[in-house]
Amino acid sequence: WPGAGRSRGLVRPRPTLLAAMLLLGATTARAHPLSPPLLSLEAREGGEVSMLWRTPRDGTAAAQIRPRLPEACAVEGAPEHTVDDAWRDERQRLRCPPRGLVGARVGVAGLEATGGNALVLVRLPDGRTIRALLSPASPSLVIPDRESHAGVAAAFFGLGLEHLATGVDHLLFVGGLVVLLRGGRRLAAAVTAFTAGHSVTPALA
Repeated sequence: WPGAGRSRGLVRPRPTLLAAMLLLGATTARAHPLSPPLLSLEAREGGEVSMLWRTPRDGTAAAQIRPRLPEACAVEGAPEHTVDDAWRDERQRLRCPPRGLVGARVGVAGLEATGGNALVLVRLPDGRTIRALLSPASPSLVIPDRESHAGVAAAFFGLGLEHLATGVDHLLFVGGLVVLLRGGRRLAAAVTAFTAGHSVTPALA
């Protein structure tokens, strides 16, 4: 540690030296991703709906899940598929009743098996936006007339906490804080700030 000298004939290396040694032997690493699938429905007057089904390109569970569309909507034409470095997109045109999507049920099949989450984004013809976070315990929803901003923020705050708790990179970072700060108020403040920041930012977004 800084200022440390010899103790019982042994030299204790400084943290910077330890970090340099670890970096020399490091290999390529990837951070724990936060990339749930997205089901987006954009409705227009007259019942025309554009669907986007987006899944992570490197997600192993993507093949096990599929969107659940409103029963009253019919598929028009063949789907269009595109792939980039991060995502696989499937676009499809739907023909839904003129009354619109409010009151219809949408969801994602297969979340129970994968244990993951999925995002739903619905844009109504008058500009209203409905957003929801689906989970294995609640894999579908009935599209409401208006969304609850507090409910959306709470759902994404919970997603941030889950992302933090399940990421090995995050846990290693917290472990590094424990080693560097050695307990006390500074450690409590640092861990609290890291946790709050990781949870508040998805809620704000």
